[in-house]
Amino acid sequence: MKINEQIESSSFFENKIVPEYVSTKVASQILGISENALRIKVYRGQIPCYKFNRSLRFCVSEIKLLFQRKE
Repeated sequence: MKINEQIESSSFFENKIVPEYVSTKVASQILGISENALRIKVYRGQIPCYKFNRSLRFCVSEIKLLFQRKE
């Protein structure tokens, strides 16, 4: 029984769904800045964003690219 429980629990966490686009609140937490600072950087064109209806959305892969070093 323990082996089956381990298989079920490991497969449960492996199937975790990660959203591709996140809200301003989540993006600001990823970047470690306030929501207002994030909006200012979007206005200045420093961070790419997309507008869905009336809200801003940020692509997680593009946010992670901001942390890579440029060589």
